[in-house]
Amino acid sequence: MTNTLPRGIWYEAPKQRFRVRKYHNKVAYLKGYYPTFEEAQVALTELEEYLSTIPKERKDRRRKLVSRPTLGGTAASIRERQSIDPNILRR
Repeated sequence: MTNTLPRGIWYEAPKQRFRVRKYHNKVAYLKGYYPTFEEAQVALTELEEYLSTIPKERKDRRRKLVSRPTLGGTAASIRERQSIDPNILRR
């Protein structure tokens, strides 16, 4: 065993086992616990192959605005409607 483990493998000393876990799209995927480092490396490559099939989430999708039913329009059109009927926003 080396001093530095690859990203995704942790050694849990109290239970003397290796944990294989990787993050993808801000979600942790736990592959399992293995008694030897070699088994953990094989499991890590399997997990990376599985995660490569899941498409990465794009950053612009995260901040998508929720469409809400409103009177709509720009600030100028709202002011124009208010000048026509001052009670239009009080309904």
